[in-house]
Amino acid sequence: MKKCLSILIFLLVLIVGCFFLIVSNDNMVSAPEENELSTTISSNVNPSGRIMFIDDYIKQNISELSPEKEVLGGKFYVTEISSGDGMGTVSYEDGHVSYTADFTYLTNENTGHTVTSFVLRK
Repeated sequence: MKKCLSILIFLLVLIVGCFFLIVSNDNMVSAPEENELSTTISSNVNPSGRIMFIDDYIKQNISELSPEKEVLGGKFYVTEISSGDGMGTVSYEDGHVSYTADFTYLTNENTGHTVTSFVLRK
């Protein structure tokens, strides 16, 4: 009887420990600190010599901009995007995980868009 009680207490402590480990890992997976980027990709300018829209630029370069990488062979694609006045929000996923990020950008007539920050929301 005493041995059964000891095993029961051990299992209870183990279950509670696993619960706290899972909860603390969920909090640790949250968005990292602001990831400063200064990336200008040559595909900013389309064949006609015009700068592409920022939304198209983000869609084409979401995998490079995201601080998190695709999982299990997935490929990121944008599900929603809004931008204006040098800032925007993008939601994207790879079929396994989804993220929402806020970004800021600069536009230059000659070089195109430069994403200056890309921060995952918590």
